[in-house]
Amino acid sequence: MNYFLMMRDHPPVIVYDEEKSDYYGALERYDNDEDTQPMTDFLVRQVELTWTKALDRETKRAEAETPSDKRSSVLPLIQAAKEPRRNPSERVLSKTKNFDFKT
Repeated sequence: MNYFLMMRDHPPVIVYDEEKSDYYGALERYDNDEDTQPMTDFLVRQVELTWTKALDRETKRAEAETPSDKRSSVLPLIQAAKEPRRNPSERVLSKTKNFDFKT
């Protein structure tokens, strides 16, 4: 899945251990009913979780640095990225609206 995403200029998605049963459930739902909505919902949640954890790590790293560090200028960008602008699901779905998942 991540190879497919990265080949199309999307970031990879991390499926955390505690989320794997939901992942397998979404795959099974598609196998049984050809319903893609559970997988879409799952991937939206995983993208949000992946980026939230990455932003939290970068925030902690940036806050720990002294003001003279070059990376300290990254903190306002990280904080701006965390501000909700609209529903995260809409952001992800708007990027994939015309995307053909069957290819």
